[in-house]
Amino acid sequence: MGTRHLTCVAIDGELKVAQYGQWDGYLKGQGETVINFIRKMNVKKFAEAVRECRFVSEAVIKKTWTDCGADDSGMVNMDISDKHRNLYPAFSRDTCAGILGLIYDGKEKRSVRTEKGEWKNKTFTHKPVRELDDQRSFASDSLFCEWAYVVDMDNEMLEIYQGFNYDKPKGRFAQMRPTGGKSSKGRNFQAISLWQTVAFAQIKNDKATLAWLIEIHEAEEKKKEEEAEVKQAKAKIAKVKALKAPL
Repeated sequence: MGTRHLTCVAIDGELKVAQYGQWDGYLKGQGETVINFIRKMNVKKFAEAVRECRFVSEAVIKKTWTDCGADDSGMVNMDISDKHRNLYPAFSRDTCAGILGLIYDGKEKRSVRTEKGEWKNKTFTHKPVRELDDQRSFASDSLFCEWAYVVDMDNEMLEIYQGFNYDKPKGRFAQMRPTGGKSSKGRNFQAISLWQTVAFAQIKNDKATLAWLIEIHEAEEKKKEEEAEVKQAKAKIAKVKALKAPL
């Protein structure tokens, strides 16, 4: 499902990874990938790998597409897209939270279609990734950036951010100038906002971490729906009263 998101890593007070992802940004999708990665990772090994990462220019990324046969039209066929995905996974919108494994040991799990048309998970091994695309600006657009996961190596915490935010944002992206435009009701979308923080220790020691995060989120969404229903009911009552009011 096209749920856009960011996967980030912070260390030594700065973002060293800011990966845009196109698919499954919700908790049960990329959130689960991030949590499973944290549960298994060696913190020291990952910290050393992240410190070696660097962001490259748009020109460098454009050349990777040219090397795969793309032209300047802005359009590519599936053969070129697949070739680029396999050769340069760090610059693919499909890699999503898999970027963490690519940095850690070059391994990436993804679904592939078999000759029978079935989808199966397969592990691909690449040279560990160090060159990355800086997509942190996407955090300023909470209309389209629905989720973000920040692996904070300094504090050994996972920060989880949500989109669709109209209020003053919380967290490390709070100072970003919003770029999400307005809702249908004229409200301004702000930058994404911090929703939950979870310690690495909690994730490593409690296998139910993802389940209770999903439970919290579902409860919050249900409450929002109920509040919206009450608001609509009150508006209808007020409208009826206005029609019945004597002139």
